[in-house]
Amino acid sequence: MKPTPFLYARPASAHEAVTLLQRYADSARVLAGGQSLVPMMNFRIARPEVLVDLGGCGELAFIRRDGERLEIGAMTRQGVAERDDTVRAMCPLICLALGNAGPVPVRNRGTVGGMLANCYPAADLVCAALCLDAELDVLGPSGHRIVAAQEFFIAQFTTALEPDELLYGFAIACKPGRRYAYGKLSDHPAGAAAVAIALAAIPAGEAEPLAEVAACGLGFDSVAVRLPGLEHGLSSHPQPDLADIRAWLAEDMAQFGADPQDAATAYKLHAAAALVARSLPDLCRPPEGAGTSMVEH
Repeated sequence: MKPTPFLYARPASAHEAVTLLQRYADSARVLAGGQSLVPMMNFRIARPEVLVDLGGCGELAFIRRDGERLEIGAMTRQGVAERDDTVRAMCPLICLALGNAGPVPVRNRGTVGGMLANCYPAADLVCAALCLDAELDVLGPSGHRIVAAQEFFIAQFTTALEPDELLYGFAIACKPGRRYAYGKLSDHPAGAAAVAIALAAIPAGEAEPLAEVAACGLGFDSVAVRLPGLEHGLSSHPQPDLADIRAWLAEDMAQFGADPQDAATAYKLHAAAALVARSLPDLCRPPEGAGTSMVEH
């Protein structure tokens, strides 16, 4: 199939793009990398009357360091961010998540802003951003506003963006000594996650629990979610076993209405617990390395 007719606009700046979005309101859609929107348009799931292409907004493609703060522009290609030395050194969880985010050609064309703003239920970068307490920079007619990740991602394909706003970029406060892990279960290489777990923590020493634990998961709800039960458990138990991890994750899954008797729920619980357990040895090591990533098929 082919998309329905639409008006195409390619603004030269982010503010010009906002002006177009303000003019056309609900009838316009933003084109970033096009890896999700274009197929949706071809199948006529999305039928925008106006397509605002951000490809001409060079100001939105940046990676910069401000002290211990990492800032990434919305039009930065996923593959560029994944391979960037600054990103890898400051916040390797971003690289780990993007490395699992799809085939290489998709990552080379898709943008970080497109993945975040689309809020696909199995978006790996959304999971990482939520785990890292990212701050999202939103630009609208009134200027910039900063939205915390937990407030930005509302539900599948639903964010805090208004129709006349666009995502300018996002920022992460990086913590020295923190280690990261990203584990994912998918049905084929580079496929969408059936379950994924993002972890961040500071090793506290042998026979001591991890400090400042952050955990986020895909496959638990319609969008990536924080896992407070797992976070509390890993922060208070120095050497948890698989049964402990399953119990903490079961507590988290229950808050999203999961039926413990359901076979799919039991499968996800088992897979998520295994991913966490395999990540712990790396998280507990001294912070000389970036972190670890694993994908099960």
